[in-house]
Amino acid sequence: MHDIQTPDIASVERTFQGLELKAEQRDNGIFAAIVKALLSNSNQWMRAPDIVDRIREWKLTTNDGQLSGKTPTSTIQGTISTALKLAKSRGCEEPIEKHQIKNLTYYRLSLHLFTDSRIRDSMNTIPPTPPPDPPRLAKDKKRSPTKPTRSTASSRGTTKRTTIDSDVNIITTKKIKISHNTSPPINLTDNEHNEHDSQFLIEPSVKKKSTKYQPSEDYGTPESVIEEPMTNEIDIIDSSTTTTTTSSSSSSSSSSPPSPPSSLMITKGPIDFDINTINGPKSFAIIQETGYSYSRLSRLRRSENRYPKSKCEDAFCVKDLRRTDGSFMARLFCLADGHGGSGCSEFLISRVPNRIQELLQDHPANFDNKDDQQWFREQMEHLVRKLDDEYIEAKRVEFRRWKSRREKQSDSNSIPFVDGRSTFILNDTDSMPPVDDGSTVIINIFINDWLINVNVGDSRTFLACRGKNNKWSVEFASEDHKPYLERLALKIYSNGGIFVDSNDDPIKFDPTPRQRRTRPSLKNARIRLQGQDSENEDGVPYINETGKYWSINVAATCGDLLFKLNRSRRVIDCIPDVTFRKLGKFAECGGDRFLLISSDGLFDHLKESRIDEQNNEVAKFIGGLLDNGESVMNVVKKIGSREKYTTLFKDFSQVYDDITCILISL
Repeated sequence: MHDIQTPDIASVERTFQGLELKAEQRDNGIFAAIVKALLSNSNQWMRAPDIVDRIREWKLTTNDGQLSGKTPTSTIQGTISTALKLAKSRGCEEPIEKHQIKNLTYYRLSLHLFTDSRIRDSMNTIPPTPPPDPPRLAKDKKRSPTKPTRSTASSRGTTKRTTIDSDVNIITTKKIKISHNTSPPINLTDNEHNEHDSQFLIEPSVKKKSTKYQPSEDYGTPESVIEEPMTNEIDIIDSSTTTTTTSSSSSSSSSSPPSPPSSLMITKGPIDFDINTINGPKSFAIIQETGYSYSRLSRLRRSENRYPKSKCEDAFCVKDLRRTDGSFMARLFCLADGHGGSGCSEFLISRVPNRIQELLQDHPANFDNKDDQQWFREQMEHLVRKLDDEYIEAKRVEFRRWKSRREKQSDSNSIPFVDGRSTFILNDTDSMPPVDDGSTVIINIFINDWLINVNVGDSRTFLACRGKNNKWSVEFASEDHKPYLERLALKIYSNGGIFVDSNDDPIKFDPTPRQRRTRPSLKNARIRLQGQDSENEDGVPYINETGKYWSINVAATCGDLLFKLNRSRRVIDCIPDVTFRKLGKFAECGGDRFLLISSDGLFDHLKESRIDEQNNEVAKFIGGLLDNGESVMNVVKKIGSREKYTTLFKDFSQVYDDITCILISL
């Protein structure tokens, strides 16, 4: 063990000047303060809160790097994370080392920074050791509760991809059956950096197989889609930082009554993302809750009668967009609300940020210039269309393989078939079609003085501000892409779509253009295909497992192959709305504005049904809480508590959709 002497401020400054640091590292006030704090403690391993205390105790900050705000610990962690990432992007040695013990992170200076070997040896401190585990106490074995034999979990598809059964109104969660894999994996690789350290899952089939995207640990090119191992039955689990899912265990026989699982809400803040907390909007919080339902037939108390879905279909990400030299360029918030499965939403989240970063790196834009705004609008239309094409073409291949296997099954009459990879017998599991899922996507980019909103679907963004009378009002709101919008309804109808009500009965539609924004007769309409008598060449089923035609209640999406079978005449398209709002310098913002990004799991459960009034009511609710001194995290938690705040939300719903809310204080 090394002898440790407590240094004084003068020796810390001398040692600091002799370190092998880059110029930008020395000039960064917060980073320099972190380095000096570690030096003042003889490079002992320290946690972020300890570094904060040492900086304040020794007054190590400079005027341009003052440590302030309500979350100084996240500032320290964000600054270190940015420094490590910048060093990695430049191929340099990292200036700070990290040591993880369970859920605690410790830091010290990398030894290569010390040019004097004597100082280097004295700074080679021993890592902390985890505390010993407490002795285990013997416990009586208890029988685990059985899983409910009847699932009534809500599915995103119940509002978008399935029709409502008015006689029952109980939605069951589908499980994915795994059988013999019968076709090679679909290659959906993307030569880009992935922001997440966990697996992104694509659900190509029901009761068939699952494929996943596996980003490498060094943010390199993701691997090809990997097929799941062959098992009898699985629930897909995603441990990503962008999505949270709940997996139900297999049922077991027990005489005790089943215990329904509780709904799960996760929370995220700046500390949970690899971002520079000095730049861009830095006060934000995110909640996500997996959808759930209540059984109408159960006599259990409401608190005991709650059944979450097996998987949340929403996905989100927060990412700093950087220039080619690694410097901060913009902050991006992205939300994708999946329906029919989580494959498309996770596909979008894993690709959108880096595609936009590459676009802005190659063509830096000045958004004060209208021509640059128009250029970016056109580029975003192209970018979203390209991603949509990649996903639905992969799905098209998947459905055609399934169709081919089904036809061979019919010809062979269940005789073993060899496809070059394996010998198998087609059975009922093989007869199930792949999953045809889709997703909304809404993107908000904070770049220089500008907010850029990109929207496809019915997830929503609105910007609220506090007026001179201290009342909160909505300054900007994205437009939900619903069938009742005149500009979308005309295109849907002309490309082969019809409008139906919740009972699947056609709604009369006059294709004559009208000088109005909406059609009231289509307020609650769903979209269905015309001419579904004969099978399409891709083999995508027109009818769901209940015997009803597939329909959807959103008028613009990514994915949803069924509505894009004709490449040149898509019934539902993915053209985004792109809006620019000049906000001013984010560093000068004083909390008089906030931005809310949310899936429709929030808005569909409000008492107010008119969109403008929905936005105003939510803005007043959030603004009032912020005015009362509530933290952004506490406010967004309350927004997600749909059964608690009955002044804002409906008193009772049978089914609660997935919900994701991102609240950003400006």
